[in-house]
Amino acid sequence: MTDNPFRSKGAATADAFCGREDTLAEMTRALKSGTSVALAASRRSGKSWMAQTILEHLKKDKFLTAYLDLVHVHSPIQWIERFAGAVLNSTASTPEELFATTRKFLPALDLSSVSADARGYRIRLPPDSGDEQLHAIADQVYRLPRHIAQETGRSIVLCLDEYPEILSFLEPKVIERWKARLNDTKSVVYLLSSSRPKLIEDILGDGLVKIFSLGAIPAEAWRDHVLKLFRKGGFTMDKETASAIVAATHGYSYYTQAVCAHLWSVRKSSRKVTEEDIREIPEWVLDQEDAYYEQIWRGLTKPRKSFLAAIAQEPEAQAFSKDFRAAHRLPSASTLQAVVEYLEDEGLISRNGSCRIVDPFFQEWLKRNVV
Repeated sequence: MTDNPFRSKGAATADAFCGREDTLAEMTRALKSGTSVALAASRRSGKSWMAQTILEHLKKDKFLTAYLDLVHVHSPIQWIERFAGAVLNSTASTPEELFATTRKFLPALDLSSVSADARGYRIRLPPDSGDEQLHAIADQVYRLPRHIAQETGRSIVLCLDEYPEILSFLEPKVIERWKARLNDTKSVVYLLSSSRPKLIEDILGDGLVKIFSLGAIPAEAWRDHVLKLFRKGGFTMDKETASAIVAATHGYSYYTQAVCAHLWSVRKSSRKVTEEDIREIPEWVLDQEDAYYEQIWRGLTKPRKSFLAAIAQEPEAQAFSKDFRAAHRLPSASTLQAVVEYLEDEGLISRNGSCRIVDPFFQEWLKRNVV
């Protein structure tokens, strides 16, 4: 029996990728040429898998690659540890090699310990490191990729996934020192990705990198991909059913993968997806994502909550109009401007004439739970 080919978490696989071949090829060419790139995409759109797929392609062409997920990095020490660890992991295959490289290129790094897991080695700095010591270490760490490239004779590509997360705790001068390294040498290039597209323009829209926007996967490409994998697993499925699955998940990569994995699991005996299964997709997604949406909601201030609830209820309304603000007891237009800018920076809403909630399932969750 064929294993379930669908999944929404973990490392990217060849079977998980579809419909974005042109973007993948263009970004890969840019990185190979020595140009750093930024990938802007909404949440749940497959941004991380896209980045990981690009790194896999580059590995085959003998590039050194490092992937660093910054979502759970919350302090300068963590940032330095993870950055250094990712770069060192790109070339060190044993603890001995890691320590040798560290001693050679990071003399200011007083290595207290190294741990290892499925993702490789993790560097640990002394928790009582002072600001002066951290600045000295950081300067050496930022130069480390160039040293590695020179030492190995190979170019290195570093992927910083959700890089705006570090902006909340790094000093502006630290950010500027790191940005100065973006075009330091063509043998070191960066792939910066974020689910907060507006911040990409705000931070890197001055020509430092080439910016790519990750649009929706074409519905026909998704349909054919879903149909192929289900049929390959012995399922009886027609194009109409595959199209209905894609439509029910709004074509979002994460949701489509998760729903298909679920349908495969519950229908592996009959090998047939029913009309009732299709009708239940929205309810299933909302149930699965309830904790995630609740976490987003709890992290918002009252004015931001009020505005999201309002546009969830009236998505086509003119958000700054006097009537809309009065109907939903929203603050003045000038105060509301700061609310909208924050939500846009966070990638929760987009503005194109009117304000809309980016994730259609989050909008439905708001309508059901808070409106």
